[in-house]
Amino acid sequence: ITSLFALHHLPQEGDLARCFEQIRRIRDRDGAALWLFDHARPRGSDTAGRFAALATARRSAILERDSANSLAAAFSFDEWATAWTAA
Repeated sequence: ITSLFALHHLPQEGDLARCFEQIRRIRDRDGAALWLFDHARPRGSDTAGRFAALATARRSAILERDSANSLAAAFSFDEWATAWTAA
């Protein structure tokens, strides 16, 4: 089971929890390996706006905006941990 930069598109924590529950069911049923890779919402309010500049020296305004929006929309690490533990 692989998820790459998709989970931050889920609209609410309940959706994340349901997704993790489905992942757990598949993993339990099939013994599947698991790799989840995504953004986590930064603690600092200015970090999302600065991230693209830290990661990429040459970037467009569109990349900066999309990067900031993705980070702002992401779940926090604690939200991830809570949803995963519940699943």
